[in-house]
Amino acid sequence: MMTRSGRTTMHRPGRDYTAVALIGVGLTVLVLALLLVGMP
Repeated sequence: MMTRSGRTTMHRPGRDYTAVALIGVGLTVLVLALLLVGMP
């Protein structure tokens, strides 16, 4: 939502927050996929 190339992250560290959010979402999706596949 707040990812704009024109605006540099000088006031707040939005880059780190976005990276952490992406990693968290990726891990959650992987875990959910593994659980769904593991369930018979």
